[in-house]
Amino acid sequence: MENQLDRLLAAYCSPALAGIKPANLVSCDRALYPDLPETLETYREAFAPRGMRFEIVCSCHARYLLLVYNEAQLSRYMQDAVAANNVHAVAVELHNSFERVVPKDSSLRTIKDALRAQGALGTLLSGSGSAVFGLFDDQSAAAAAAVALKKTWPWVFVARPV
Repeated sequence: MENQLDRLLAAYCSPALAGIKPANLVSCDRALYPDLPETLETYREAFAPRGMRFEIVCSCHARYLLLVYNEAQLSRYMQDAVAANNVHAVAVELHNSFERVVPKDSSLRTIKDALRAQGALGTLLSGSGSAVFGLFDDQSAAAAAAVALKKTWPWVFVARPV
């Protein structure tokens, strides 16, 4: 199973693991990774000396949402906005250069537009496309958006900040 997880992390989290980006977010199928919480302990130990963290930010019956990040690099990247507790400034900083090459007719734009229509302050494609997320002012706004968006996309769930 670790080989499969290695491949998933290489495909979707290599920019963070290589130090190119501060973080990557990846959606993991529970059927493929039923022991993910336990398996991550091995990765945490192996990558801790490099400052890398592996956190399951939320889960549902079918998926885990895994955040892979370099704690120091992410802290530097977001310190001003986070220090000011300014979620709007954090939302402005969201970007993924991979989005520039996504075809115009991709569902990515439809999903991001739907998140913004539901009140997301910012939206982002994680890594190379395993998930799209929106940043909301508060939990109730995120929950309301999730209810509305699940009518079209069943794999919608609300995550709490790390």
